[in-house]
Amino acid sequence: LEECQDAIEDPADGALRDAAIIATAQRLDYYEMAAYGAAAAWAESLGLTAVARLLNQCLDEEIATADELLAVALT
Repeated sequence: LEECQDAIEDPADGALRDAAIIATAQRLDYYEMAAYGAAAAWAESLGLTAVARLLNQCLDEEIATADELLAVALT
């Protein structure tokens, strides 16, 4: 969150500041994907299939968000 705040408060022009905000959001999203993926794998290895299914749903949502952020970044 501090990184996002820093990007928002950056005195750079609009497009550069927007790119910094998007990049920060992407980094956060990839961090969350790694966490959900690892947790889902652990749950699966422990036989907690219902938990793994829920974590994989969260992972799928994060992947969708990453795709949306990439689309915004490329426009």
